Amino acid sequence: MMQIPVLDAIIQGSTRPTIPFVMSKNDGSIIVCTNGNFTGQRRKLEARGKGVAIAGSISVTDGPNGEITMSYDDADVATAGRILFQITGVISGGTYIRFFIQPIDEAI
Repeated sequence: MMQIPVLDAIIQGSTRPTIPFVMSKNDGSIIVCTNGNFTGQRRKLEARGKGVAIAGSISVTDGPNGEITMSYDDADVATAGRILFQITGVISGGTYIRFFIQPIDEAI
């Protein structure tokens, strides 16, 4: 069973971190991300359904080493709760998906 990484909690509406990733296959080998096309979606972990597109951006930072980053936008951190993010990369004819959970604590 796949373990979904859980990131450190942030505060609802706070300064948004940039999240680095290394895209790799199940065997641990690096996926070269140069010229890849990346999209992201988010939804509350407890919810069902497809989710919504992230408002932030995903960029390749070191394609040959499989490194990408995702930057949040205001809309991505507006809702408190445990948010499931899905990053999908279409790279050299293959589709690769990564998940992570971002806890967002409610601001008072």
